[in-house]
Amino acid sequence: MSETSSNTISSIFFPFKTIWLQIKSEAKSGYFYLRFEVPIAGLVFMLLIIWELGLVFSPIAGGHAWRQSSTASVAHNFVLESANLFYPRIDWRMEFSGITGMEFPIYQYFTSLFFYLVPTYFDWPGKIISLLFSLMLLRDMILAYKSIPPVYIFSCYFLITEVLLLSSRFMPEIFALFFAYKGWRSFESKNYLASLIFYSLGVLCRPYLVFLCLPLLWEFIENLFKKHKVDFKTLGIGITILFVLYLWYLNWSEYLRLNFGISDRFYGGDYMNFFYNLMDPKNYLTFVEVFQNSYVNLILIPFFFIGIYNYFDLKKIIIFMLTIVGVIGGTGSHMSPHSYYVVAFIPILTYFLASGFYHFSLYKTVSILLLISLVINWYHFRPQFDVYEKLSDIRTELNRLEKNEGLAVVESGSSPHHLHILRVRGWIANSTKIRELSYVEELENKGAKYVYPLKNNHFQKYPIHEWIKFINK
Repeated sequence: MSETSSNTISSIFFPFKTIWLQIKSEAKSGYFYLRFEVPIAGLVFMLLIIWELGLVFSPIAGGHAWRQSSTASVAHNFVLESANLFYPRIDWRMEFSGITGMEFPIYQYFTSLFFYLVPTYFDWPGKIISLLFSLMLLRDMILAYKSIPPVYIFSCYFLITEVLLLSSRFMPEIFALFFAYKGWRSFESKNYLASLIFYSLGVLCRPYLVFLCLPLLWEFIENLFKKHKVDFKTLGIGITILFVLYLWYLNWSEYLRLNFGISDRFYGGDYMNFFYNLMDPKNYLTFVEVFQNSYVNLILIPFFFIGIYNYFDLKKIIIFMLTIVGVIGGTGSHMSPHSYYVVAFIPILTYFLASGFYHFSLYKTVSILLLISLVINWYHFRPQFDVYEKLSDIRTELNRLEKNEGLAVVESGSSPHHLHILRVRGWIANSTKIRELSYVEELENKGAKYVYPLKNNHFQKYPIHEWIKFINK
């Protein structure tokens, strides 16, 4: 091999080598820090990873199973049906195509790349991406909050219940939060192009993360009133982010929703709803409930306020308050039970919680609290390994997943999760509808080939013409 060829190959692999050396270096320094300086934290961190991996390699079940299964179905269908990013398809067919108006499916598309290598009946690819991006977000926060030792940052980060759960769910929240937070950090380091890219990816993936763009507004107003100048870079980034949001959510996604008939996970409204939500006191009570149950519980609240008091940061506090107003106005009571609408709080909550514990040098206390939190949450949110077995013996189905047997009608109360359990595309129908002759015949005309009714809490499989004969008796 010539020297030129060797240099070319080296230049191609140099970035990967650099990244690998950086990861190695950080892992080594992190290991020594946790192992020798705060050994109890090292033990808790190891248990935390085991806890998360237990959830990662369990089937989709439990809280927001419908949401996770819909997300997974989009990733699967990028591989099984069409890789067109602009026409995301869920398994719930409704008007036959499954194409739906939804958030920009970059997380689903990224996950779909794994399904070219592993069978689509696995759920862990999407979940492992959530965990990896959660750890990357944690790394970025440790680097950003340099005045606070890492043990306080990682402990308080995972003391937030929503972080524990979302880090192992087939959902784009943590993935999107990483990019939005990266956009914030890039902006503060004056890397404007990177900031625009990261911010755009984050808020396109989950639009309520637009609240993490508030530092842009802060900077623009500060320059306007204090320095009496218009910051065109900041203004340009902000306008571009709003423009890409408009292109997807108000233009393209709305077009898909109206033309293909599925409104799954897509919510409309006008600006007046925002003010109505702000004027409704029930929405504030809902926020307090979600905040206490899923983010900062009663035990942590004193440390949260101590952190605010002792490490007062007016900018962070104002951004925190504006985010509360924005979330309440934008979502109203819908934030319960959809607690993941409030994930924009996570970086600031982590900062103030960690500050509160650090003020008293309570690294053992915060580590033990995290350990107790893991035990409690394992009891409540432990992996439900037998969830599929309760509903159906699908082991024989798993062997035929890659064979498209046609669309199906599956008995379900309201959630498309059962479609995911059986790994079929089609329609869901309650116990009355699935036994209604005219409805079943209508779905047969739309292309349904099979019916899966529930009998004794297990699915039975019928060719649709046999099922029609059965209910027509």
